[in-house]
Amino acid sequence: MNLKPRGRRILSAALALAAACAAAFFALDALFPFPAHRLSPAASTVVLDGRDQPIRFFLAPDQSWRFPVALDEVAPVFLDAVVASEDRQFFRHPGVNPVAVAKAALDNLRAGRVVRGGSTVTMQVARMAEPSARTFGAKLAECFRALQLELRHSKREILEFYVNMAPFGGNIVGVGAASWFYFGKPPSMLSLSEAALLAAIPRSPNRLSPVRHPEAAARARASVLAAMQACGAATPEGAAEARDAGLPQRLTRPPLIAPHAAQMALARQGRAARIRTTVEARVHELARQAMRARLTELRAMGVENAAVVVIDVATRRVLSLAGSADYLDDARFGRVNAALARRSPGSALKPFLYALAFEDGLAAPESLLLDIPITLGGYDPRNYDGAYRGRVEAAEALAHSLNAPAVRRSEERRVG
Repeated sequence: MNLKPRGRRILSAALALAAACAAAFFALDALFPFPAHRLSPAASTVVLDGRDQPIRFFLAPDQSWRFPVALDEVAPVFLDAVVASEDRQFFRHPGVNPVAVAKAALDNLRAGRVVRGGSTVTMQVARMAEPSARTFGAKLAECFRALQLELRHSKREILEFYVNMAPFGGNIVGVGAASWFYFGKPPSMLSLSEAALLAAIPRSPNRLSPVRHPEAAARARASVLAAMQACGAATPEGAAEARDAGLPQRLTRPPLIAPHAAQMALARQGRAARIRTTVEARVHELARQAMRARLTELRAMGVENAAVVVIDVATRRVLSLAGSADYLDDARFGRVNAALARRSPGSALKPFLYALAFEDGLAAPESLLLDIPITLGGYDPRNYDGAYRGRVEAAEALAHSLNAPAVRRSEERRVG
């Protein structure tokens, strides 16, 4: 038998098959383009102070916590953990790892159920973009989508999609949000232990929650550390130390510093992943403490709430803006931004009127004023509640913004 012609026929058949497969792929690619918009879902909004520290978060439109980050903003140890534990051949395969898929299929046949997926990182990104049931048909579609991704994006871009789309339990999506809520820090500061834990959680976000299931989370972290040690991404000593590290016992609460200022920034700049303000967290806290201390005295005189704004007169930067003493105090309408509330011009001028009277020695806070009806040239000033109190101290008249005593005081000063 002449093997040479036979070899040529086999080669020709192989090339024809490859060409047919390529033609089929590109035809399907044209008919079913990858839904690229799903790779960059809307982000939550992080409002930052003047030192780039977060002061308030706003949920994404789909009610998720999602803080997109670039790969350069993620600790390299986390990327090493993902590649080592999820897809060691990530930088070598074309989106699908035939060996891993074959092993997974064999294991699933032996078990009689799906016990192993064989998914590459690229395939996982495809599945996160288009969630579906774990069936044979869905796996084929996932492979096709993975090839589409690899055709259009670099490995670093695909890895960036993964770190920003991976689920971490509840409504926490992506390593940017996970790093904050689990550890209270940006992903650039993750340690080996923290990186290994976060690399493990997306496998089963609810079952591997370190808050609710610490033992399962610890085992999953140890598995990631073993994979990292096996491929040289972690030393035996480092892996051992990371395995012994504690787990987060609760999620970090979102910051609520200068919430009114953050709300104003959001209204002015619109939805964005990050909004920077000129607020200084330290200055704001000092201003808020001073306001609350003063308010303790004012409440004895009937003043229930207050607002404070601190501005750097040289630069005109707003360093602090608190629209109420306590944003969460619904009983005193804490969510209302009193710093922007409309006020009567007369009420705004009353403190200056009384200050002039005190400065000129014409009155003191304890001086008695008349709160009785008065008419001036057809003008009949009335108090906001329509009542009159007779004799009142100047301090009380100012605290309650009484109109009649103020008009009378103004007229006496004008005549005098």
